[in-house]
Amino acid sequence: MEEDDALRARMEACRRRDNQLAARGHDAKPVAEAVADLMAAPWFSRHMMLKAYLAAWPEVVGAEAAQHCELLGAANGVLRVRVDSAACRQELENFRKWDILAALKEHKGCRNTSDVKFELGELERGK
Repeated sequence: MEEDDALRARMEACRRRDNQLAARGHDAKPVAEAVADLMAAPWFSRHMMLKAYLAAWPEVVGAEAAQHCELLGAANGVLRVRVDSAACRQELENFRKWDILAALKEHKGCRNTSDVKFELGELERGK
């Protein structure tokens, strides 16, 4: 008798779950609409912009300097970069900044770059 009650309760819980899942199906969007919503999201454009910077950075600054850098983000045309070496930061910020900006503007996805801000700190990827 208790087993029957437990089985009935379990079957009822399954029916409720199935009904909830079926109700959600009516709210589904077409794939094209979902993709358009995704591409319109602000975080998505920031992610794609950072992806473009990540692809261009080693070519722009060189492989050796890129090993000492970590891209933190980009907003309003300003790229923020953490550098783990004071000497490398000095070189990039004071001697190569304008060349870096010019080279970034030649890469698709980085063309609206107006400034690069460097900060000294420990790189996260090393952890």
